[in-house]
Amino acid sequence: MNPPSPAAPRTPAVPRTQDLSLLAQFTLSLIKAMLQVGYYAADHPEAQKALPHLYGEFRPAIGERSELTYLAAMSGAARAIIIDGSGMESAAT
Repeated sequence: MNPPSPAAPRTPAVPRTQDLSLLAQFTLSLIKAMLQVGYYAADHPEAQKALPHLYGEFRPAIGERSELTYLAAMSGAARAIIIDGSGMESAAT
């Protein structure tokens, strides 16, 4: 019988009020970058400049977290984006 695998390291507790504006700005930039990269060819200058800017916002937004997960949830007409690892429960859309 194999021993149980070790659990993944836990994300440090992040206060709910800790710079959620950075996370919101990063999320908007992520969506914008996905749209730019999807609209332009990968070698187009607009697509090329979207990614370095995005990473510059990612590092401060992620902080000490070990992970950040986005999940789109839909139930009937209700929609929500759940951001796990952010200290936020969810943001309804």
